[in-house]
Amino acid sequence: MKHTTIILLLCFFSQSVFAQNYYVAVIQGKVYYQNKLLRKRSKIQVGGQLKFSSIDDYLKVSGPGGLYKITPGIDNKVSNNEFLIAVSKDLFPAVLFKSTSSSSFSITSNHYYHFQGYQYSFFNKTAFDIKKEWTENNSQLVLLHQTAEGLISQPATIKKGKLLLKKSNFAPLSANKTPLYIDSTAIVYVKNMEKWIELIAGKQKIEDILPNVEIYEYSSSSSEDSTSADKPAVILDYLGTVRFVSERKFTKDMRFFIKSCQPKSQDEFLNDFEFEDYIWDNYGNLYWSCLSKTLTEKVTYWETE
Repeated sequence: MKHTTIILLLCFFSQSVFAQNYYVAVIQGKVYYQNKLLRKRSKIQVGGQLKFSSIDDYLKVSGPGGLYKITPGIDNKVSNNEFLIAVSKDLFPAVLFKSTSSSSFSITSNHYYHFQGYQYSFFNKTAFDIKKEWTENNSQLVLLHQTAEGLISQPATIKKGKLLLKKSNFAPLSANKTPLYIDSTAIVYVKNMEKWIELIAGKQKIEDILPNVEIYEYSSSSSEDSTSADKPAVILDYLGTVRFVSERKFTKDMRFFIKSCQPKSQDEFLNDFEFEDYIWDNYGNLYWSCLSKTLTEKVTYWETE
């Protein structure tokens, strides 16, 4: 009876190990599992076999413990265009280590929104606080885009006292109605629109107008922001190239991978399990409020444990 129990336990644990699922998060090139072409979210299990078509191909898969990268390795070459790897537990170490350097999402400055000229990804209609006086007494918030055809100023979208960054606000057209690439954008509080239009006319770069505008600088020593009456506008902050990503797609993606790797906290998910890198690779430099809101309000795996 004792021997039978031991055999049954061994069978149980063996099946538990081999039944563990891992899901494809990132795929480079053509990679096959059990001779079936893999796609994002395809499932693989310990005990199967991977076939890579090139030494440059790789996979990143998620599962308990985080995100794991699998590469073909020259020792696994079996022909000119074929590298075979057995999917074993050795590919998925129990503990993953990551650099403890500060998060790439944490960038600060003394401009109003702390963008500091960096490239960011946003969800469409991401909202930001504004000051009431920026839209009163003929004042207006505008987005000043630097393009190949010079500076283009357009009204910012304000709704319910918030600045909304919308995809449609970052889609200027050239003289022949083709989309223009935006190199950088300034968020500007315009106090005198007539003088503002005169100022930017014929200008090619944002730096061309800097001597004639104010630059917002936050000072902790003063609770009030002073502005100069003789300058028509205040540049509140700068953005590099902006990208808009689907909030629905991102939320669905995060739910799937959080469920598959079972982190205990956001920090463990982003840092120890290396999903901050995954987000960067697939969604760009996603603005922190977009990331944090999604993980705290829409993906709550660790709060239900």
